Amino acid sequence: MSELLHRNVIILFILLCCLIPSSFQECSNIFCSNVFDEVCGFARSVDGTRLFKKFHNYCHLQKIKCKLKSIIDINQVPDKFCNIRKKTRYISGSGRRVHDFSIVGAHQACNHTCPTFCVDTYEPACAQIWKGNMDSYDYRPMINHCHIDLFSCALGVNVTIQPLGFHLCPTQNMSQRRKWEPLKKVGIIGVPFEKGQKKYGVSVAPAAIRAAGLIEHLNSIVGLDVKDYGDIDTSAPDAEVNVHNMAHLSQVSSCNKKLSARVSQVLKDGRVAVTIGGDHSVGVGTVDGHFNVNEDMILIWVDAHADINTNKTSGSGSVHGMPVALLVKELSDYWPYLPTMDWQVPKFSIKNLGYVGLRSVDEYERLAIEKYNVPTFAMEDIDEHGIRKSINHILQVLDPEMNKPIHVSFDIDSLDALEAPSTGTPVRGGLSLREAINLMEIIHSTGRLRAVDLVEINPALGDESDRKRTIEAGLCVLKASLGFSRRGTAPRGVLDLPVQTHH
Repeated sequence: MSELLHRNVIILFILLCCLIPSSFQECSNIFCSNVFDEVCGFARSVDGTRLFKKFHNYCHLQKIKCKLKSIIDINQVPDKFCNIRKKTRYISGSGRRVHDFSIVGAHQACNHTCPTFCVDTYEPACAQIWKGNMDSYDYRPMINHCHIDLFSCALGVNVTIQPLGFHLCPTQNMSQRRKWEPLKKVGIIGVPFEKGQKKYGVSVAPAAIRAAGLIEHLNSIVGLDVKDYGDIDTSAPDAEVNVHNMAHLSQVSSCNKKLSARVSQVLKDGRVAVTIGGDHSVGVGTVDGHFNVNEDMILIWVDAHADINTNKTSGSGSVHGMPVALLVKELSDYWPYLPTMDWQVPKFSIKNLGYVGLRSVDEYERLAIEKYNVPTFAMEDIDEHGIRKSINHILQVLDPEMNKPIHVSFDIDSLDALEAPSTGTPVRGGLSLREAINLMEIIHSTGRLRAVDLVEINPALGDESDRKRTIEAGLCVLKASLGFSRRGTAPRGVLDLPVQTHH
């Protein structure tokens, strides 16, 4: 009996250490770097049975200790009890002796925190990245040393910084990395279109947002050159086509074909394409137009809904719930022939898609996300990790080389309904406005944002206060994406406060 109890205690301990429930929120603020510095943990069961277990490092031991404090007590003991033998080696050129697999960013090991923000100053550094089994490694150029720390901490790899110039990271490869800077030229496109959904009013949004001072708000951003390319002609074609469970297809197609050409024009003019919808079916045209110019683009879909239904899986038949499925080539075989859509050939890969803010996802949409392993931070994930870690993870997964243009398609219903009530499909429990602003500030700081859509604002819904709050939220999101600083901006060329003379 005692042998069986002993075995059960060991099994329980191992399972608890490996499969810790995420519900232990009191320990969620302990974030451990994956510095490989093994320590030995000791636990004693209620019947006195002793158990020793290796932990990745001291922080990991403390995190498990925190999560299991109500079940079992774990303490660090000398390494010899777990048969840990730490080898030492010399870092070439450093003249100091360190443990194997150490990290130059030693503050991570001591404080167990990640750097929260990296300036994209181009100061190339070389990263040594250890493989999971810790017996081999790769070398990789990074944009600067801060990004190496962030990469190490966020992805859980062990990294050793090597000085620039080592033959391990060829300098010619590093110097060829494209240097990205935020574009200071913007092109505005209005799309007064609402046939992708069933409620009147979303077509009024471009005019309402312009009337609220869109151009003036953007011109207040220092150095920003703003050009308004006007509205897309959304007049209906002569004949409607009939496709099962897909309303107004010919009108959706006609509008998006014109929009695609306009977005491509704005990008070729060297401007960020800012599209004001309209419902989210216009995402077909904006992404298609962007892809025609930048085939290596990545797409961040910020929305309460995944919008990846086909006409077969949609519960409403509204095309504003289908744009992602229309765009990605991996789902092209799941569609019937779509008359009037021959102009749009699905070329964009779902491997370049990421989701932020989801909280109302249909079952087949969830199946598609899981089948293709789309990096997705639903609201429960954002609650756990925060908006900064969430978007940084998505960007790292989609573009580890930090070298691809970014397209953000922002549905206003990604915000909580209290922040943006005037929208057709509000869902409670969404992003706060501060989270949305921070999200767009982070994307802007990459220098790679080339297109942003703002869709689904419906001024016909709610009262005057609702309309004003929703439009103001949309303007805040756009300003953050284009470089507005909440810190404020000092006057250019002025070094001192004005001096007043006394008479």
